[in-house]
Amino acid sequence: MKVCHLSLLVIFSFLVSCGGGGGAGGSSEANGNFGSGNVRFIHGSLASPPVTLATADGVIIFPEAEFLGVPTRAEISPGSAQFTVSDRVGRVSLRRGNLVSEAGLTTLFFYGDSQVGGVNMVALQGGVPDLAQSEAAFRVVHGVVQAASLEIAVPGIAPPDAVPFGGSSSYFVVPAGETRISVSRESDGRGVQTVAPVLESGESYTIVFAGEIGIFVSARTYQD
Repeated sequence: MKVCHLSLLVIFSFLVSCGGGGGAGGSSEANGNFGSGNVRFIHGSLASPPVTLATADGVIIFPEAEFLGVPTRAEISPGSAQFTVSDRVGRVSLRRGNLVSEAGLTTLFFYGDSQVGGVNMVALQGGVPDLAQSEAAFRVVHGVVQAASLEIAVPGIAPPDAVPFGGSSSYFVVPAGETRISVSRESDGRGVQTVAPVLESGESYTIVFAGEIGIFVSARTYQD
């Protein structure tokens, strides 16, 4: 089993900030977003220390983002920014550009493992469906290393297509309240994690599963 010192340090700091956890642990409570704006950044790379997202000319947008931390929001002109993601000593992990949508909230999701397939960042756009007063919606984002794709199981919902690594499902519309969501590795059916967040009426959520199978997997529920 591959366990590097960096991953262990990241896991320890995550557990301390969350007040506990385990191999299939983590938090399923919904987290808000600090500030306002059309872009948020979610750090989903277990092997990476806190990272900073900045524009190519050095303007810091999201400083010191931690693994599955609560994101702030920022206002960024659609299609205009070239981004860099770097660690505390300024080492640049990657560069990406033109990721911001013209409509709704854009979630920049940083994921991967430098020792397996490298780190990456994708832009996840909105697409939230219209909801009745008694309904809520959620989507699943896959950042679990050692799983090419994840299958999702929700009681009362027909099994959707598997979610590829670094990708997102479509939004599911469910009755508001506690919703049991299980994910498993598509290749062999191995259970990865089950969460049961309480989804509020009329709200939509992004649920991120991240980590590495055999080391540590966690989930966070973010209110859109």
